[in-house]
Amino acid sequence: MSYIKLQILDQNGNVLKEICENDEANLVYLEEYQEGDRIVLDVEEANSFYYVQLDDAKGKSLVYVTGKVEYVIPFGEKESIFHQKFFLEADMSYQ
Repeated sequence: MSYIKLQILDQNGNVLKEICENDEANLVYLEEYQEGDRIVLDVEEANSFYYVQLDDAKGKSLVYVTGKVEYVIPFGEKESIFHQKFFLEADMSYQ
């Protein structure tokens, strides 16, 4: 078994929520995101394929993970390219 660690970090790197599980991890974050917040995925087995779903409004995607992944939550002009339901709250899944 290999671990999958999910974290929500604020702009200063403080952990807002995290989970670490074997083989599959699901993290639900019900708070409103603030500018600078980010989602971090850390896996034991890098250079492997994982199914990733960053939000319940988006479907999951098969991605090749080479190491720690950080995704900054978009705000302002960058946010406008996404559907209005994206990133209202997180329901993330990695496996």
